Amino acid sequence: MIIGDPRTFAIESQITEAYGEEHRSFLGMGYVLLHISERRFGIDAPDATTMFSYDCIPDRIAARGTHTAPFSGVENPQEIALATAIALYREEGAGQTFFGLSNEEFQNAIYTADIKWTADQEFDDGTNVLQFDIGDQVRLIGFINSEISSEVRQSTAEAWLSADTFYETLDHWRTAVIEEWKSLPKISR
Repeated sequence: MIIGDPRTFAIESQITEAYGEEHRSFLGMGYVLLHISERRFGIDAPDATTMFSYDCIPDRIAARGTHTAPFSGVENPQEIALATAIALYREEGAGQTFFGLSNEEFQNAIYTADIKWTADQEFDDGTNVLQFDIGDQVRLIGFINSEISSEVRQSTAEAWLSADTFYETLDHWRTAVIEEWKSLPKISR
């Protein structure tokens, strides 16, 4: 199923093996893909994830308007993506500054405001998704982490959409996933 508009932002998912009530925090095996400006992020495989990410959505919705950072207005999304890749994943980032912030300040901005989507195995392909709440808009930047800077830049996709549309998409997807899970036969693990 796809919830949202893949031309801007959508979540695509499928539960391929539903777990029973005893594993409620893990709905089952399946996949979750994020579409940002017609680019898909994540692993499209029937066993890519334990479908844990659905449970994080209420917290993200409850924190609406707080996903902000001093660098959210930097125009070039590729520069934000590359700075994130260097600061979070490369040893060379330790002594650098990013948009006037030390590496530690930059990382704190990302993690404290929950800018970077955290997920489980669906993003084992190196996908990173950054979310910035900017007024009545949401800015999404997706990229694939790589040690090669040009690959990070080339993989970057950006979308701007209304905050109402974004948060409604999240809520609709979470509801749809739970309904999908309820409709499937359960496997005990």
